[in-house]
Amino acid sequence: MTVTLAFRKGTNTGWISKLIMFFDKSKYDHVELIIGTAWIGAHIKTGVVVRHLKPLNDKWEYVDVEVDAKYNHKAVEFINSLHKAKYDFYGAIFGELMGITLINQYDDYFCSELATRILQKFDSEPVMKLHAVNVSPQELYDLYKDK
Repeated sequence: MTVTLAFRKGTNTGWISKLIMFFDKSKYDHVELIIGTAWIGAHIKTGVVVRHLKPLNDKWEYVDVEVDAKYNHKAVEFINSLHKAKYDFYGAIFGELMGITLINQYDDYFCSELATRILQKFDSEPVMKLHAVNVSPQELYDLYKDK
């Protein structure tokens, strides 16, 4: 089974976008996971959302990830549990950017934390031993770009 990581190239001029790209030394400021037509992402204003979209413009770069379909039920169950999840602002700042894992909203997620957790539910080897709150969009890209 194939899922897709969608990495947004940092074309947004907002300060948060610039901060993420600066600390990550990356051209990406956001990542979402695509399963079929469902785009699963975490956004500051809306929290965790599932939207049905077609591939977007050239501001996005896509990386296909092979996952084991026998774990699909675990991933779907996790995604279905996210309907009230908010954006994990503290996790993004302290976990991803500063590497401090103690300051984290465990029921809320930022974009790369969310994508990592879903990939872990699929038992995807590259992320299994990682603490999701420390993973940036650039790290996800680096882990999967050549797989």
